[in-house]
Amino acid sequence: QWAEGSIEGVLARGAIEVERLEWNPEEVKVSLRSKTDQSIKLELESKLEDVVLSAGKTVSVHLKR
Repeated sequence: QWAEGSIEGVLARGAIEVERLEWNPEEVKVSLRSKTDQSIKLELESKLEDVVLSAGKTVSVHLKR
């Protein structure tokens, strides 16, 4: 496990691009982009976050641990 770090430009299931993902022991920040309109659930440990993605637009989510 990495206590903190970041990645950029990763393709995920559902035609979702993870433009940037940053994490540390206190929080996680992610910027997502989708080619299609869709709703997804992000899960961090036992927390769920509903996210609505619009085609071609970036959505940023900030989750506290």
